[in-house]
Amino acid sequence: MTLDYTRKIDDLGRIVIPDNLRQNLGWQIGDTLSLYCIDGAIALCMVKVNRKQECVYCKNTAVKVRINEKDVCVTCLEKIMEMMP
Repeated sequence: MTLDYTRKIDDLGRIVIPDNLRQNLGWQIGDTLSLYCIDGAIALCMVKVNRKQECVYCKNTAVKVRINEKDVCVTCLEKIMEMMP
């Protein structure tokens, strides 16, 4: 899924995530997101709790994010972000 949006930061430092983007990602009001800044890019990932987590790539149990319903550790997330244009 590739969607392109441009948003301005408001005077309180917030941005609005469009409704259709939230729906496509399965995000709902009240969900908790993790924010990661890697080489000038920001990754937003939903935080899921109360389940056994293991990175799908390296099997690390220090999982911090979910990408496309898959658990990913920060190390692998950084590697993924490096591959992005």
